[in-house]
Parts: sequence; C-alpha cells; structure tokens
Amino acid sequence: MKELIAKLGCHQRPDRSFFFRGYQFPVCARCTGVLLGQTLSIIFIIIGFSPNIIICVIGAMIMFIDWLIQYKFNIESTNLRRLITGTMCGFGLMGIYYKIGYEALQIFRKIFLMSPSGNGRKSLDFSRRL
Repeated sequence: MKELIAKLGCHQRPDRSFFFRGYQFPVCARCTGVLLGQTLSIIFIIIGFSPNIIICVIGAMIMFIDWLIQYKFNIESTNLRRLITGTMCGFGLMGIYYKIGYEALQIFRKIFLMSPSGNGRKSLDFSRRL
C-alpha cells in the first residue's frame, strides 16, 4: 500500500505524518488534509451547497503559500498546519473540479441535447453543423 501511495506523490515521512495506536497513517498530514477536504467538499455538494469559485481558488492557493513559506524561508510547518492547509486545498480543488465538470456538462447539453428550434426537446440533432 505504501509503495502505491508513494508513486502517487506522497512522501510519507514519519515526522510529517499522523500516528494512530502506534501505526503511521498511509499518507502525510498534508495529504490527509487534502483527502479530508475533498471528502467534505463532495458531502457539501451532495447536500446542495455549491462552492464559490473564488473561495475555492483561495483555498487551493493557501496550501501552496504554506509550502512556499517553508521552502523559501526555511520555516518548518507543523502537522496541524499542514492538515488545515491541506483540508482547505482539497476542499477548494474539489470545488474547482465540480465547477469545471458542471460547466462542461452544460456546454454538452447545449450542443448535443437541444434541437435547433430551441424547444428544449432532448433529442440529438445531427443536421446542424458545429
């Protein structure tokens, strides 16, 4: 399992991971936050909350800013901060994915599922050239 996750991009460093009953999480604190944020975002979308795209972009950028501060100024982040910024990033990224997917679906519907007369019938019309 660790080898698969390592190939997907998580470094799994013990000093940057959480432990539960003596066992290290399979992903680091930041990746745990990203997964948590994505899961929360999916739950919010299912219950009808549509995230604002600006808030999603800001949430995604916060994790990058935290990493940049660590990299440029050699300031070590804590696992709690990694978890929080990862959660914000995961929530934001999933919101962005949702918005992109939703808009793509709307474009698809307009192109392929509407008749040329615009009467709203859901039928494919191949007589119109794109």
